[in-house]
Amino acid sequence: EEYARLRAELEDQHVNFVKWCETIFGEAVIAQMHLKAVRSFVESVLRYGLPVNFEVAMILPQGKTESRLRAVLQEMYGHLGGNWASSNEKEGETTAIPGIAQEDFYPYVFSILNIQT
Repeated sequence: EEYARLRAELEDQHVNFVKWCETIFGEAVIAQMHLKAVRSFVESVLRYGLPVNFEVAMILPQGKTESRLRAVLQEMYGHLGGNWASSNEKEGETTAIPGIAQEDFYPYVFSILNIQT
């Protein structure tokens, strides 16, 4: 008797939990995208000194085109990295920049968004 009651209660809680997860997932994705947008804005203004009216674009490279995309972006925006980016590119080494922690430096805002497709 008690086993059957506990089993029924477990199944009921499982159904409620799955419904809750389906409801909350959308909110979590919206919050994550909002944080990515805020980070892009803050980095653009504070790190690169852009005026506050600019546009943000998200780019999803297909297949193994990421290195080619980085090369094109480096060519387009490399001058925005200042002396550090050009000297670092020539030497092929990484140097810690205060305030950037251990992240790689790019002359554009770069943020990874993991999406399982």
